[in-house]
Amino acid sequence: MLKEINLRMNETKSRIVRLNRFGIWKNGEKVKEKNTFNFLGFSHYTGLSKNGRPRLKRRPRHKTLVNCCGEFNIWIKSVRNVFKIGKIVEKTKSKLRGHFQYYGVTDNMYYLEKFNYRVKQSLHHWLNKRSQKKSFTWNSFWNFIEEIKLPTPKIFHSVI
Repeated sequence: MLKEINLRMNETKSRIVRLNRFGIWKNGEKVKEKNTFNFLGFSHYTGLSKNGRPRLKRRPRHKTLVNCCGEFNIWIKSVRNVFKIGKIVEKTKSKLRGHFQYYGVTDNMYYLEKFNYRVKQSLHHWLNKRSQKKSFTWNSFWNFIEEIKLPTPKIFHSVI
């Protein structure tokens, strides 16, 4: 089928992964705790469902989460003195919505909340660096966050 549309599989990037919750065993000894694979920014692994049955779970790769937080930090640093605060807020809302919609899969709420908190930390830090005088204390910043109604983390894609 791939030949019909002039595509071929890259043998070095393709493999069959046997997922199990018990890890990988060789000659009676445990070699690896869990067998996982990374695909499209997610780390796929097996875990137990609420009723105790094994199932496939997903979370963002650690590297992906660090990169997303870093990219937001670089962006807010570069635009903090270029745009007015209203434009920064609208763009931040858009970035958060996009992140939550892509990474909002079952079992991922912890990482969504972690990203949300890191974005708010960056926003607070760089908005306070707009002038020599601090713009926000933590209390006034949280009031500001409630007022502008940033999107909250939400699971958009349920795999159960």
